[in-house]
Amino acid sequence: MGMRDQLKVYLAGPIQGCTDEEAKGWRDRFVSEVDDVAFFDPMRRDYRGIETANYNQLVMRDQEEIILSDWVVANVWKPSSGTAMEIFHAARFQIPVILIHEPGSQLSPWLRFYATYIVDSIEEAIAIIRDAVEERR
Repeated sequence: MGMRDQLKVYLAGPIQGCTDEEAKGWRDRFVSEVDDVAFFDPMRRDYRGIETANYNQLVMRDQEEIILSDWVVANVWKPSSGTAMEIFHAARFQIPVILIHEPGSQLSPWLRFYATYIVDSIEEAIAIIRDAVEERR
C-alpha cells in the first residue's frame, strides 16, 4: 500500500519547552505500534530554539500536513497553544481529531468541542487508528 492509499495521520502535541522524551517519546511509540499508516510528525523538523525566526514556514508546513491528513491525533498532556491551533485547523476541514489526555485532568471546553474522540491513553488512540486502517482495507 503506497502513501497515496495509506491512512494519513498527523501527530499533534506539545513541543515548545519539552524535553526530547516528552516531545518525541509518545510519537515514536505511536509510529512503531501502528502499521500501514503514513504519519506526519512535526518533530521531524524539530524547530525548538528557532521558532521565532521560522514561524511562517513552520505554521504553513504544519497546516499543509494537517489538511493532507485523514486523522489528527493530539496528545494534550499539557497546555499548548500550537496544539490547540492544530486541533482547530483540523476541525475547520472536518478532519477527525482524537484527543489523548491524562485521566482526571482538566480539559478545555474548546478542546472538547472540537474533538471527535477523547481518550485517556495512547493505547486507546492506537486502537481507533488501527480500526480506521482496517475499515480502509
